[in-house]
Amino acid sequence: MSTEFTRGAAPLMASQTLQLVQHANQVSQAVQSEVSKHLQEKGHSTMTSSALAFLSVLEGGVTCGSDIARHLGVSRQMVAKTVKELKSAGYIAQQNAFGKQKEILLTQQGDQVLNDAKQVLAVIDKTLSQSLGSKHLFATNETLKKLSFVLEMSGMS
Repeated sequence: MSTEFTRGAAPLMASQTLQLVQHANQVSQAVQSEVSKHLQEKGHSTMTSSALAFLSVLEGGVTCGSDIARHLGVSRQMVAKTVKELKSAGYIAQQNAFGKQKEILLTQQGDQVLNDAKQVLAVIDKTLSQSLGSKHLFATNETLKKLSFVLEMSGMS
């Protein structure tokens, strides 16, 4: 980092980290907006990006509330609230598992919303690949993973 930046002579926007965060946020918002718009058009009016992330964890095979909480980095209370909302919307169901735990399962409607989201994400992937090139898109993703890892190892995440 330059001494000019740390001494306050450079504007805050000169921070590469701040620029990275702002650009990553813009990409995230654009993708979430496009997915949300597509899902609204398909009749999934109550689907949010956090609910979609929840459903995608179920698709990955995690079916226990405490495991979902760990995987998403949220409280078990938040999982319980989300389960209640998604269950009432018809996206998930619950059945008895072991002990007091209940297994959380995708319904046909839950599978459909994930398939609808995959369709719009495939379109976005294609658009970005055509604009940037598949190799560059892959490399950017790998770089972001490495940045996340570095921050985590540094105790900054």
